[in-house]
Amino acid sequence: MKNSGFTLIELLVTMVVMSILIAVGVPSFNHMILKYSVNGDRDTLFNSLIYARTEAIKRGQTISICKSINLSTCDTSAAWNDGWIVFEDTNGNGALSGETILRVQDALKRDMSVSFDGGDFVTFDGLGKASDTSGTFSFSHSSADTAYDRTVTLSSTGRSRKAS
Repeated sequence: MKNSGFTLIELLVTMVVMSILIAVGVPSFNHMILKYSVNGDRDTLFNSLIYARTEAIKRGQTISICKSINLSTCDTSAAWNDGWIVFEDTNGNGALSGETILRVQDALKRDMSVSFDGGDFVTFDGLGKASDTSGTFSFSHSSADTAYDRTVTLSSTGRSRKAS
């Protein structure tokens, strides 16, 4: 009667081959995770900008987005990656003062850094134009090189554009 199964040599060769495949595959998997986490956070802000502009046009009134840590008040000392609020800005000052909150976004949790060279808030008028708040949102991951950096550019016409 012949035993069927693996010999010790076959088992060791299989383990070595598997180790090599894992060593090659893990770095590219980490690359993919970083790439998609940065893209996901960029898309979250991009969608908030599109939503705010659409609501401004639909309602025919000013809609603003401001940075917020507690998601109930605007905070100019906060970072954009701490979270933000989309709200009806009846007086057009970019500050939440008794106005209706339309949407909130929690802090980004992926070691993300987000900056905006256009200021502490974004305001869209009733025609969808960005009122004096055009600029570029820059996204970068703390553990990655600049190959993962992404941007969202906001023009004075109110249009948002994603770029890598």
